[in-house]
Amino acid sequence: MKNNSKKQGSFLGLLVRNYIYFTLAIATVLLLLFAMFTIISDKTYIEAKLEKLPKQINRLHSEQYKKIDAQRLFGRDGYFEILNEEGTIIYKSKVSKRTAYTSGELECIADYDLNSNMILTEYKTKKGETNYLIQYIKDYEAGYEDIGFLILDANYQVIFDNMDTNHKSFTKEEIELLDLRKYDVRKLAFTTLDGEKNTMVMYANYLDYESWEKASQLMMLIIPIFIMCYVVMIVAFVLLLNKKIKIPLMMLNAAMLDFAEEKHKGEICYNGPKEFVQICESFNKMSSLLIESEKEKEKLAIDKQKMLADISHDLKTPITVIKGYSKAICDGIIIQESKKDQYIKTIYQKADGLTELINTFYEFNKLEHPDFHLDFQTKDICEEIREYLAIKYEEIDNNKFLLEADIPEERIMVSFDSLQMRRVYDNILGNALKHNKKGTTIFFQLKKQHDWIVLRIADDGVGIPKGMEDCIFDPFVVGDDSRNNKHGSGLGLAIVDRVIRAHKGTIRLIIPPKKKYKTEFEIVLPMEQ
Repeated sequence: MKNNSKKQGSFLGLLVRNYIYFTLAIATVLLLLFAMFTIISDKTYIEAKLEKLPKQINRLHSEQYKKIDAQRLFGRDGYFEILNEEGTIIYKSKVSKRTAYTSGELECIADYDLNSNMILTEYKTKKGETNYLIQYIKDYEAGYEDIGFLILDANYQVIFDNMDTNHKSFTKEEIELLDLRKYDVRKLAFTTLDGEKNTMVMYANYLDYESWEKASQLMMLIIPIFIMCYVVMIVAFVLLLNKKIKIPLMMLNAAMLDFAEEKHKGEICYNGPKEFVQICESFNKMSSLLIESEKEKEKLAIDKQKMLADISHDLKTPITVIKGYSKAICDGIIIQESKKDQYIKTIYQKADGLTELINTFYEFNKLEHPDFHLDFQTKDICEEIREYLAIKYEEIDNNKFLLEADIPEERIMVSFDSLQMRRVYDNILGNALKHNKKGTTIFFQLKKQHDWIVLRIADDGVGIPKGMEDCIFDPFVVGDDSRNNKHGSGLGLAIVDRVIRAHKGTIRLIIPPKKKYKTEFEIVLPMEQ
C-alpha cells in the first residue's frame, strides 16, 4: 500500500507543548495569587504553635529566655513573661506595663499542660444590662465538656455560681486575662537548675479572629480571580486544539461514512501530525484488510462448495458400488455362489465404510453444536489408558505393529469424559495404523506435571507429510500418497482437537519430534474441570 501522507511533527508533541503552556500559565497565576496571599497574610496573621513549647523546656530550666522564639510559638503579637515565686515579672519577651501578677490573676490563667480552660462571654440581659458568663470546660478527644459556669454583673460581681468556687468578684485585670478575643493566656510552672520555682505566662494570639477574618476575605477575593483566569485559559486551550485537530477528524469521518456506504474512494492522504497520519494509515490498512476479507469470504464459499462436492463423492462412490452389486445379484447376473458371496461381502464392506463415514460427519457436527457438553467423571486415568491399550492390543498385533507403553503405576485421578477421550485415542491410533508400514512401533507415555497430565502418543513410522504440519487439525485434511492414499474423511484429528479443547486442554504436533519418533502428539489436560 503506497503511502502519500506526510508526517509533520507529532500530535503528542502538540498536546504536550500546549499542556505545558497551559500548566505553566495556571502555575504562574497560582504562584502570583499565593504570593499575594502570603505577603498580605504574613502582615496580618501568624498562627501560634504551642505544641512546639516542650522542645523549649530545657531553655526554661537553664534560664536561657532570650533563645526562645516567642513569635514562632505564640504568633505574631504573642509574647511570654517569666514570674518568680512571688509573682513578680523577672523577664519579658515584649514590653508591657505589667510588673507582677496576683494570686487571683494567676488563678484565672489556665495551665498549659491541662486539657481545661475558662471562657469569658459578654452578653446582654433582657433589661439591657451587661453580664458576663465564665465557663469552665475540659477538652476531651470526643469534644468539649462544660463542667460549670459563673455569671457576673457589669461590675464583675458574682451573681450565680454552680460550682461553689467561693469567688465573690473579679478584678478588671482578671477579666482581661479571661478575654480570649485577642490572646489565649496560659501558664507553665517550672523549676530552674538553681532550684527556683518560676512560672511562664504565655500570650498566644492564634485565636486572632479579626486577622483571620481579613485573611479569609482575601482568600475569598483570590478564588474568583483564579477561576476567571482558569476559564479564560481553558477556552483558549480548547479553541487552539479544535483548530489543530478539526480538519483531520473531518477527513476521517467523511472517509468512514463513504466506506459504510461502500463508496471506496481510495486511500486517505493527510499531511500533519504523525499520530493522525498513523490513524489514516491504519484506516487505509483496515480498508484493505476488509476488502481482502471479502475476497477470502468468496474463497471460503468456493471451498465450501468443493468440500460438499468431496463429501458427495465420498458418499456417492460406495453407494454406487452397493447399488450396482445389489442389482447384479437381484437380476441373477451372478450365477456362481463364490462370486455372489464376494459381491455380498463387498456390499457389506462398502456399507460399513459408509456407516463409519456418516458417523464421523455426525460426531464432528455434534462437537460443533453449541448444546454439546461432556460427561465429566473423576477416574484413574492410568488405569483407563491401560484398559484401553489392553483392548486394542490384539488389533495392533494383528496389523503387525508393536506397542510400547510408559504408564505410571500410581493412581492419577483426573476429571474427563471417558467416551470422548477413547475417541481421541481411537482417531490418533487409527491414523497410525492406517498410514504406517508393518513393524512400526506405537508409543504411549503418560506423566504428571503439577496440576496437569501430559500424554504423548507417537510412532516411528513415515511421519507427517511436509506442508501439513500447520493444518493437521483442520477439517477435511487428508494425507497425500506418501501416507498411502487419500482414504478417510479428514475429520479424525479435527475431532481430536475439539474434544481436547472441550476438556480445557491442548494438543499439538511436536515439530520436530523427540527421540526416535517420526510423529509425536502431545496432549495436556487439567486434573480438575
